[in-house]
Amino acid sequence: MRTSLLAFALASTAIMAQDVKLGVQAQANLPMGDLKDAVDSKVGVGVGVHAQFPLGNGMAIRARGDFNTWPETDVFPAKNKVSNLNLGGDFLFFVEGKDTSGVYFLGGLSMVRWSYEVKVAGVKRNYDSTHLGLSMGLGYQWNSTFGTEARFVHSSLGSGLNGDTFSVGATLKF
Repeated sequence: MRTSLLAFALASTAIMAQDVKLGVQAQANLPMGDLKDAVDSKVGVGVGVHAQFPLGNGMAIRARGDFNTWPETDVFPAKNKVSNLNLGGDFLFFVEGKDTSGVYFLGGLSMVRWSYEVKVAGVKRNYDSTHLGLSMGLGYQWNSTFGTEARFVHSSLGSGLNGDTFSVGATLKF
């Protein structure tokens, strides 16, 4: 019986793996709230990888990892450098019922690892923290390979500060 269950699980995984689409994404990140103050309103950039698993009926799960960084800023008397690493997943709902084209809504959860470097009078301090990230957004899949999306991500920076961002990006699937 166990052998049969194992064989079924492996066969199901192999079948599902045939439909998995791997991809990359790039985005521009507009800081909001406390993050906006920390980076002096400068736009950040991000890159990442993802794997999209179709669920049928225009729904999919996307596992993703991305790295985002903002330019060093001079907020007197300190110089700040902020970046984060996100590991998470999104639920995608395609309005037209197929995950290869059209408008889609997304909602997701992630773990966000923030790195915050502060230099004051030549002394450098690093602060790292990990927090839950919540995201929601809207996208458009132009064809089976190229898509664009906008998303709002809410996350804490720690110490009661928020690291919210509004991101606009593009995805490529292989």
